[in-house]
Amino acid sequence: VYKDQGMDLLRRMIEELQEIARIDQQPEMEGRRMVMILAPHKNK
Repeated sequence: VYKDQGMDLLRRMIEELQEIARIDQQPEMEGRRMVMILAPHKNK
């Protein structure tokens, strides 16, 4: 029912975390769950 709101929230999270994390898996629906995988950037 609130699929669009959930996707908007995950997109905002991506924007806010892009400096410290990268996306390993884009947001997608898995059954009733919305899943996204983030990983930290490698530090040099």
